[in-house]
Amino acid sequence: MLVLLNGPPASGKSTIAERLVATRPLALRLDIDVVRGLLGDWLERPTDAGLAARAIASSMARTHLAAGHDVFVPQFLGRAEFIDELALLAVETGAVFVEIALVLDREAARMAFAERSDDPQNDTHRDAAALVEQSGGTSAVDEMFDRYEALLDQRSSAIRIEAVRGDIDATVRVVEGVLSIEASRSARPERTRSAHFSISHAPPDYRCQFCRNISDGRSDLPLEFVHRDDDVVVKMNPNWWPNNPGSVLVIPTGHHENIFDVPDRLALPVHRAARNAAVAMKVTFGCDAVSTLQHHEPAGNQTVWHFHLHVFPRWENDDLYGTRDAPADEAELRELARQLRASWPSR
Repeated sequence: MLVLLNGPPASGKSTIAERLVATRPLALRLDIDVVRGLLGDWLERPTDAGLAARAIASSMARTHLAAGHDVFVPQFLGRAEFIDELALLAVETGAVFVEIALVLDREAARMAFAERSDDPQNDTHRDAAALVEQSGGTSAVDEMFDRYEALLDQRSSAIRIEAVRGDIDATVRVVEGVLSIEASRSARPERTRSAHFSISHAPPDYRCQFCRNISDGRSDLPLEFVHRDDDVVVKMNPNWWPNNPGSVLVIPTGHHENIFDVPDRLALPVHRAARNAAVAMKVTFGCDAVSTLQHHEPAGNQTVWHFHLHVFPRWENDDLYGTRDAPADEAELRELARQLRASWPSR
């Protein structure tokens, strides 16, 4: 399990992580601020030091997760990029990713940080106080709080937990309850899978291109999302058939290799997205029909080891299955993506 404990400064993230690790043999409390403090003269180059510390922490987490151990990351994050990196890391190592967001009101966050700065208990507290003072003092704390609140507005998957000031034990109990539920879910795959077995053909070192697309927008090919929600994304297929431009791929946001691996709960989101794509195509292209298509396993022509559903606009006598695909024109792809987004059903 890879657990992110996000929250405003001085909300108790590191203390909670310390308590959680104490009851889990070989679990790792991976405090990125501690790693940053090990870098020479980091306060003179805080941005570079922070990025370097995150890269080091990611490597440490990958090694520990691959060995089958839990990793807890107590870290203030006001932007989504590193959260998405952690989520992708969990997918690549087969770990469960849990994103917890500690909630504290602005005045309580100010008071907590001021109290900790006045009486620091360790070097990490002293480093945080020095960095905030260098960045503007109280106004810097307010800016961090604003970024955190703006981030939470975008993170529907984050589990929000109220941080109880002066009673860290109460907060720990709630976090433990959340982790128990998440562990229970991951331990009962037979209740979520559409079949009681899984078939995999992905190589051991497979790095999923769809997971990279979804987590941080990385792609070697033109990438345009038509729709995305917590369960699925719909992106333009970068390869088009000559008589059927504008096809799309419906892809679960979680990594599931093929139809044998897809949880039952994703059946509705996947097919709802396919239906909405079909409606948007009829509205945008005025096509005569729509076809959907899936490939599973090598003999079924699967080449990307992440479940996906093709949706094609169709025209009379278009000879879809008698033609071959080729890379789409990037400008046309982006324009058709814009049109499909504009036609996407609102419900």
